[in-house]
Amino acid sequence: MDTDTSTMNPLRASQHFLSLVATFCLDIFDLSVYAFLTAVALCALFFALTTLGPIYSTLYPLFLRERTRVTHWRFPFEFLKSSTRSRVKPQVPRSISRRWVIYTWRVLHTVRIGGISPVVLFLWASIPAVLVSFIFHQRRQALKARKAEACKHLLAKKNLHAAQKACEKESQPVDAIRSALKCSLCTALFTLPYTLSPCGHTFDYHCLEQFFRTAPPSFFDSRSKAADLPARQRFCPECRVEVTAPPALAWAVKIVAEAVAHPDAPEPLQAKSDPWKGFFRGSI
Repeated sequence: MDTDTSTMNPLRASQHFLSLVATFCLDIFDLSVYAFLTAVALCALFFALTTLGPIYSTLYPLFLRERTRVTHWRFPFEFLKSSTRSRVKPQVPRSISRRWVIYTWRVLHTVRIGGISPVVLFLWASIPAVLVSFIFHQRRQALKARKAEACKHLLAKKNLHAAQKACEKESQPVDAIRSALKCSLCTALFTLPYTLSPCGHTFDYHCLEQFFRTAPPSFFDSRSKAADLPARQRFCPECRVEVTAPPALAWAVKIVAEAVAHPDAPEPLQAKSDPWKGFFRGSI
């Protein structure tokens, strides 16, 4: 048994170490994803702010309505002079990819926001973003651990409740058996039960011996003047039937009573060769 535990402990330790390493790697991966997404969002916002002017000026004709140009048509008669409107499509803008890259590169090297370079400002903004991502990740991990602990507590409580119910169900038949293994004279568990013949009632040895010793003489004993114990009549304490033979030890009842007895029950009396010697005529 010791060898099994000694071989299992390193295995459990290695499994625990590998689980910790895997959890740490997953945490670093999640944190990196959060920081990357935050940096991308900040970068997009930064480029949008720095290139809003040139993009707007470049794409401005695309958002204009169709412009109109007034054309005058001259006729021979001046009083019939009139004007018509002809539709003019906006000019197709030039490619903005190169202009956008050149302008952005120039802004990164020349523009200052409060005397600070945009690159430095972006880095300064990325550090709080990483910290916020780390805090958010830690809060999520703490919430997950709290939920797991609550689920574990509920599961343990449920298992304990089920175990208590099972113990109660198992104790009910034991209680019923214990109540049936009590002597009717002393209402205690049998320690050395003896069965009377021919009625079959069972009593404890101490109670039955005391009853036989202190029982008053019967009418037959008074008339025959039988003062000795073997000459007296013996009757069952419960049904008052005459006992004609010495009581017999009930081994089955004794074994069951010892099995369900409490730890503080008295020690059973060791059976003698003939514990009823002197009570009955046939006993030696």
